[in-house]
Amino acid sequence: PQHVPHGEIRTQMYYSDITQAWRKCLVYTPAGYDENNTQKYPVLYLQHGSGEDETGWSNQGKADNILDNLIAAGKCRPFLVVMNNGMIRYPENQGQDIMDTCFEDSLLGSCIPYIESHYRVIPDKWSRAIAGLSMGSMQTNDIGFRHPEVFGNMGSFTSTMYHPTFRTTYTRPWPEVMANPQKFMADYRVFFCSATPQEDHIPLFLEDARIMQEAGIEGAMPGYRRVLHDGRFIRWDSWRMGLAEFSTMLFREDPSKEGSL
Repeated sequence: PQHVPHGEIRTQMYYSDITQAWRKCLVYTPAGYDENNTQKYPVLYLQHGSGEDETGWSNQGKADNILDNLIAAGKCRPFLVVMNNGMIRYPENQGQDIMDTCFEDSLLGSCIPYIESHYRVIPDKWSRAIAGLSMGSMQTNDIGFRHPEVFGNMGSFTSTMYHPTFRTTYTRPWPEVMANPQKFMADYRVFFCSATPQEDHIPLFLEDARIMQEAGIEGAMPGYRRVLHDGRFIRWDSWRMGLAEFSTMLFREDPSKEGSL
């Protein structure tokens, strides 16, 4: 924490028609949200890793401190962050090492509509981002690629789109998306990936880079960035740095420009 204006993390309950239950998410609102009661904000939907829950990015990731400091320094635009529990599965898949569309369906069908009807947010794809670490990164890639009409910005920390042993009940969308790079570059404004050399998934991270190089995306898309952090920093150090850099790119007309807004 720095001596700057601080935002607030709120506990928000909403009813999911998918799970037929009340669900909890955490919502970061930037400093001034309650005072500037006519201003509308972009939103980042930020996901945790496997075995964690909606508290990971606030308790361990210090997402609120990161954003408070960046906003105060003029390095990123004020935006809301919504943190959900992504460990939900349909009944037939509970307890299995497999991902289905339960979280995706609940996010799109219940959470986003609730946020957009109860918070002052801008309801368009260029003002929505989705990001996550590890399992949350997989959810980011699959949900973001399957719904370019919903999300215009994506961020992956410590994980990859390519993963030959990752089990899902659906066909993962990335091969079809990468087969049409021009559409990909039109559908997304920011596509950010980060990792460290010690990560278990580093060979897959490098395979992602090769796929995007061969597709002609690297060097052609202003908002595409792939960062390999210093090897001294692993896990939450790396994930925090990934969130910080990704945040400075978000919700700009030209995400390749750095520095103060």
